[in-house]
Amino acid sequence: MFRAYDDVVASRRARLGSEAVAQGEVFAEAYRSAMQVTDSREKHGLIQAQLTQRCGMSQADISRIERGSTNPTQSENTSTAANRRRSRRRGASHRRQFFLRRP
Repeated sequence: MFRAYDDVVASRRARLGSEAVAQGEVFAEAYRSAMQVTDSREKHGLIQAQLTQRCGMSQADISRIERGSTNPTQSENTSTAANRRRSRRRGASHRRQFFLRRP
C-alpha cells in the first residue's frame, strides 16, 4: 500500500520536537534568502564578482549566502564592518546599500 508524500511528511512533522521544527524554519528562511539573492543577481545579469564590487561583500560571503550556508544579515554585518574599516583607511565613504544600484 502506497502513501502520499504529503501524508508521510505530515506524519513525520507530527513526531518532531519543537527544536527540529525551529531548525526547519531556519533552513527554510536561509533557502528563501539564498534564492532571492541568486535570482536577483541573475536577473540583473551579474556574476558574483560583479556583485562583490557593487555591495562591498566578499565573494566568499556571497557564495555562502547563495548556497544557504549563512543568511545575508550575518554575512553583511561581518563583511560590512571589515569593508568599512578598509574604506576608512583608503579615505572612502562606505555605502551601505545592496547590489541593485548602479555604481
